[in-house]
Amino acid sequence: MKVTTYGTAGSLAICRANRTVHGGNTTCLRIQSDCLQPGLALAVDAGTGYYPMSMELLREGNISKIITLFTHYHHDHTQGLLLAPPTYIKSIHMELLGPVDQTVGPKEVLETLMKPPFHPLDSVEVKSHFSFMKIDHPAGTVLVFHPEGGKKKMELDEFQRLEKKWNLIPVGEGKYPIAECLIVKMIKTAHPEHTISYRFEERPTGKTFVFLTDHENTDGISNALRDHISGADLFIGDAQYDRPTYEARTAGYGHGTGEYVTRLGEYCGVGHIWLTHHDPNADDAKIDAILAEANDARTRSETVVFACKDMETIEV
Repeated sequence: MKVTTYGTAGSLAICRANRTVHGGNTTCLRIQSDCLQPGLALAVDAGTGYYPMSMELLREGNISKIITLFTHYHHDHTQGLLLAPPTYIKSIHMELLGPVDQTVGPKEVLETLMKPPFHPLDSVEVKSHFSFMKIDHPAGTVLVFHPEGGKKKMELDEFQRLEKKWNLIPVGEGKYPIAECLIVKMIKTAHPEHTISYRFEERPTGKTFVFLTDHENTDGISNALRDHISGADLFIGDAQYDRPTYEARTAGYGHGTGEYVTRLGEYCGVGHIWLTHHDPNADDAKIDAILAEANDARTRSETVVFACKDMETIEV
C-alpha cells in the first residue's frame, strides 16, 4: 500500500516564499493498493490537492474511475473537486462517498457548490457520470475493496459475522476471501462537523494506514479511538497548532497539536507518525518547530515522527 499526499495544508490553500518545503495545497490523499481494481483510483478528500492528483492520474492514462472518500465537507476538503479535469470528463466515472451532516451528503454537497453564481457551471451538466453513497453511521460501516469483485459497502456487524464464520465476503458478483481485500473502517473525529477518520487495512500484506485529520486534542483517549488507530503501520494526524497557540486561542477550533498526535500514536502502538493539516499562518520554520515539539514528546526511541509535504509518496 502506498499513500501519496497531494495536499497537506489546513483551512486555506496558500502560496508563499517561506512555505515551499511543506506545500500549500489543502487536503487530498491517494491510496494505492493491489486490492483495488485496475483503472480505479482511490482518494481521500478533495481539497486543492485534488487538482494535481487528477492531473497525475490523467498522465497515467489508464484511470476509468475515481472513488473519493470525504472526511467532511468544509471548503478546504472540497474545493479541488470543482477544479479537477475528471469532474468534466464523462468517460471517467466519479463516485463520491461521505458522511451525512444535517441531511447533507456528497450529492447535496456537489449540487450546492457547483451552482451559479458560485460556479460557472451547474452540477446538472456533469452529474451523468457521478454516483454518490452516503455513510449514515460511520462507526457501524465497512467498505470492502477487491481487485476482481470491486467495492462493497456493508454494516460492521455483518462483516464481523462473515469474517468469523466463513472468512469469505460477497463483493460484486462473486465471493472472495477477506484476506484478499482492502478493508476500510471508520470512526467519528472530534471536530465541529460530522467528520470521519478512515482506517485502511490491506489484508494481503497486513499493512494498515489510519488518517485522522480535523481532530482536536482530547484529555482522554476513548477505547473506540484506541482500537481504530492501534496496530497501524502509518498514522497521519492533524497537528495544525503548537501547544502554546492551542492553549492561548485555538482550543475548540477542531484541530490538534503535534505533541498530542505523537502521544496518541505512541499510546496506540504506532511507530511511524506523520503530521498534517498545517496552519496556513505557519511558514516552513514554524511547521518544523511543531515537528520538533512532537519529537520532544516521544517516549520511545523507535518512534519516528515526520511532517507531511505535498506530492510525497509514503510506502506503508
